[in-house]
Amino acid sequence: MTTPDAISYTVPYVEGDGVGPQLINYARDIADKVMQKCYNGERTIEWQALLCGEKAAEVYQGDWFPEHTLNMIELRQCALIGPITAPIGYGFKSLNVALRHELGLTTSYTRYQTDNESDIYVIRDNSEDLPVKLEWQTDSFDGELLANFLKDELGVNKIPLAEKSVMALKYLSKARSEKLLSSAIELAKSRKIKNVIIIHHANSLPISEGSFVRWALASVSNNEDGQQHVTPPIHLDNIQVDVCSLLQFFSHQNHLKQDTIYVCANYLATIINEFFTGSLGLINKVSQTNFGNNIRIFEPKHGPLHALVGSDDITPIALLNAIISLLYHLDCDLAASTLAKAVFEVEKSLKDKAISFKQFQETLELSLCR
Repeated sequence: MTTPDAISYTVPYVEGDGVGPQLINYARDIADKVMQKCYNGERTIEWQALLCGEKAAEVYQGDWFPEHTLNMIELRQCALIGPITAPIGYGFKSLNVALRHELGLTTSYTRYQTDNESDIYVIRDNSEDLPVKLEWQTDSFDGELLANFLKDELGVNKIPLAEKSVMALKYLSKARSEKLLSSAIELAKSRKIKNVIIIHHANSLPISEGSFVRWALASVSNNEDGQQHVTPPIHLDNIQVDVCSLLQFFSHQNHLKQDTIYVCANYLATIINEFFTGSLGLINKVSQTNFGNNIRIFEPKHGPLHALVGSDDITPIALLNAIISLLYHLDCDLAASTLAKAVFEVEKSLKDKAISFKQFQETLELSLCR
């Protein structure tokens, strides 16, 4: 029973394709149960179904991103998004990525929970660095122009450009480097995390990666004393690595025992995310939060997994992790931490066991009833 002061949050969602509808509807049901358990009807979520992708094109005369869907997400400033199939022949590598571009969501973070219940976040700007794919073949028209410009105008002669070769441009900006660290600090404050660490390889790339870390640190420094000032007390540090020392660093268990936010440029973040996903056994279990323009969308990192539709071999953990991040965003911290603890307990109890979706559901239900 609700009171006149009860709070209702309207959250848009897109079911997605493949296993998306089954998993997202289960995750929504779990979210409702956790909210009821924690707030006894004083706080509820009103789910608003939206269309995107192929399903939207069928209803909106070929429009993959209906204006109604984009407007509702912008109005509510958040959404839960299932995995969407990328149509063949329409120029989309990923509709989930295309949706982020439509909404101007350039920053993202991924949350990992370690074996000792520490929360590890990796935050990055998706609009810069090597993964934005500014690259050319030197035997193409544009590639030849760039190669000639490098040699004739900039005097770049120390690298011989072979007849068959390629070039890639690493791009980083002061504004986005500063914004990225600012977003990491805000995330640390909201999650009560005391450790924020910038990971970089300025030793190998002193101008690009070096500027990235200098710009970021300068943005929180006092011009008078040169010291970094971050409140509430957050330990801010930066660590210089190459790929080998990076993997060695994260393999040291002491670095996974404290809640920490790692800040890094886009390419390095890709390596770190892949390391955590593999080393923590989280394939198809990881979610991602994308944000910008005061909008946040929460989604699993796995695709539609069409081959598993109707199977009992799927796992809802990625979407449950997306729900946890959503609940934190809604300031429903009790519900978020309750669900996070329950999911952690289930994973721990069933670790190294081949379990079905039904077994997971039953075990999670028991955990939430305690």
